[in-house]
Amino acid sequence: MKEIFKKSNVIYVFRHGETDWNREGRLQGHLEISINKQGKLQSKSLALILKRLGIEVLLSSDLKRAQETSQIISDELNLNPIFNPGFREVFLGDGQGKLINEVDFYFGKNFWKKWNNHDPLYDTLRFPNGESKQETDIRVHLSLIHMINLFSNQI
Repeated sequence: MKEIFKKSNVIYVFRHGETDWNREGRLQGHLEISINKQGKLQSKSLALILKRLGIEVLLSSDLKRAQETSQIISDELNLNPIFNPGFREVFLGDGQGKLINEVDFYFGKNFWKKWNNHDPLYDTLRFPNGESKQETDIRVHLSLIHMINLFSNQI
């Protein structure tokens, strides 16, 4: 008899714990910012949820805040996180380090509104010297496909 159903895999996606810059409304991009006390508590809470779900592989961005979040989770789950730069958040170029309320001043009227708009019309918008949302989506997607192929027997 042919196998009708193949094992299905579930991928859970979550964000790093809170940083002081998140709290300030400051854009991080690829800058190395640590999680704060609240971020550590969030990571511990998430670890308990993920433990109940029985995850087997933990993939993470290689940025410091993601590594710190993943380490807290992996300590609870007894996993070795796999860090991949392809999972980094969007590279914001000249926007990195700027406060959200400064964005329009530096990059033009309504830039922040357009950047946050989910209309595909704005998918190619980028901060100067930065990456577009479309480029980020492609990078993350390709990294995910690579990891799925690499760990297909585990996830």
